[in-house]
Amino acid sequence: MKATTECIYCIINKTYELFCKYADDEEEKLIFTKQILREISSYPDDVTAPFLYSKVMRILKEKINIDDLFFKEKKF
Repeated sequence: MKATTECIYCIINKTYELFCKYADDEEEKLIFTKQILREISSYPDDVTAPFLYSKVMRILKEKINIDDLFFKEKKF
């Protein structure tokens, strides 16, 4: 099933929220958002939401240099 506009919005929103946990600078946030938008728009319209999400999450991990994005939320 291909990604809908709602799926794409959610991917962008969730990825941005995660990035903001680790970055405070507005310029960094803008650059990151543009990079995510370019990445999403580089694929054909028939790709799935999980595929797109995996691509933007890889970018997020590279940007913030953290392997476990939910480390803070986990309880050990």
